[in-house]
Amino acid sequence: MSSIACEVIIPYNSGLTSMPWPPNKIPDWEKAVAFLFGGISPLAISVVGLWTKPSPTGSTLMPDPQNRYEIAIDHSRVAELRELIRFTCAHFEQECVYFKNGVSVEVIDNPLGWPPAP
Repeated sequence: MSSIACEVIIPYNSGLTSMPWPPNKIPDWEKAVAFLFGGISPLAISVVGLWTKPSPTGSTLMPDPQNRYEIAIDHSRVAELRELIRFTCAHFEQECVYFKNGVSVEVIDNPLGWPPAP
């Protein structure tokens, strides 16, 4: 059985309101991933990355408070993990989520569209 290390960035603030999550939201997600895929390891907790927000007057660097995780899975389960990450994007109210599959990087879009319908 051949395994691959996947990484995902999970924000610790809402993409809609910028408010922090309730205390159990991220730990509950971590437990779900561990249950479904056999484990999850934090690589960086409570770090702040940056992303560029385009606007008509130029681009602005935006702080991106986040946690970064590694999930080691069998190659045959990458599509399954990718699908979970798609819905994780919606669960954490994000336009998209960074997902690294071995050496390939993807930005996975919210399956419900962005911004969400009222």
